[in-house]
Amino acid sequence: MNTVGQIMGVFNFEGGCYAKCINLDKNNEPEIYNAIRFGSLVENVVMDSGTRKLDFFDGTLTENTRVGYPIDYIENAQVTGVGHIPNVIIFLNSRCVWSIAANFKII
Repeated sequence: MNTVGQIMGVFNFEGGCYAKCINLDKNNEPEIYNAIRFGSLVENVVMDSGTRKLDFFDGTLTENTRVGYPIDYIENAQVTGVGHIPNVIIFLNSRCVWSIAANFKII
């Protein structure tokens, strides 16, 4: 997890985005789709070797397709990475069990 909580709010120190892109469609997720350009790192996505066109709907390699890109590839991104104090925090982990950082206090 690359997001930190503090008294004044939360912030992200990663400086980029990492998104799943299986079945990625320009109409449904235009911000992610348009961020895939020079400087992005695409993982496990089938590419036509002649046209170099990516096929986001082909899951023959794996459905775990990803793309990483700098935060400023997203229009309207909060480049500072700083946000307000959230009302709800959801933790996701790979083991599907509840997990809370030892130094985290729920109020």
